[in-house]
Amino acid sequence: MESPAAAIAPASARLIEPHYTRTNLDRSAAQAEGRIDAYAPQRHRTAAVITHSANTAPEPKVVAEEVLRSIEGPYRMRRPIGRAALLSRLRRLLPARLFEPGLRKAFALDPSSRGAALTEPRTHP
Repeated sequence: MESPAAAIAPASARLIEPHYTRTNLDRSAAQAEGRIDAYAPQRHRTAAVITHSANTAPEPKVVAEEVLRSIEGPYRMRRPIGRAALLSRLRRLLPARLFEPGLRKAFALDPSSRGAALTEPRTHP
């Protein structure tokens, strides 16, 4: 992502990265017409994680405030919000062999996972 950003740097592009934003979009999300029964347990686990993440995500106002800060504040190309900030840092700091198992656990991609292993980063007042 950094290479294309360098090409458009004179335009001062910023990338706002909310992991999830609390909206009602999930209620009208399209569902696959045909479902393969063998994937049902994984589908249910993943859907539960996504629903939980969407329900506990920052309000749209938080994302809008970050957009405003990105316009008025100092230039930062990437502005992850909420859980995306943690995931972004971990992805950059950890080798893939350490990051991917945590990501799989967070999204309940393994049968033993309950999801949400990577928690929201702490905010300081």
